[in-house]
Amino acid sequence: MRRKLQRKHGIPYRLESFKRHCVEQGYDLLPDDYRFIDLMLNDFDPSAFKSILTGYSREWCEGIGKERSCILAQGRGRRRANMWLLEKSEERKNEIKKINQNKRPWDTCFD
Repeated sequence: MRRKLQRKHGIPYRLESFKRHCVEQGYDLLPDDYRFIDLMLNDFDPSAFKSILTGYSREWCEGIGKERSCILAQGRGRRRANMWLLEKSEERKNEIKKINQNKRPWDTCFD
């Protein structure tokens, strides 16, 4: 039930403004792309969302080049942006893992 309240036409609410940006820029993101981005954002602090979405948009733009309407170009943009997001997510997970490895057992009692 909670998931239904957080989505509008398959797009998570926290990505609505990003969707408008993508439409304005001519990026052809699919509902699955938005779900993937939403899933990956769970690895980051909310304060980092804007920089992550900006980076994703930048990678998509560099991936498609000047051919915005070509289906193949959109596919290149999608692949490049998704790979970038996966790398950022893995970096974040590794950071968290290092932080947790350096903690002593009694440091986590009151977290």
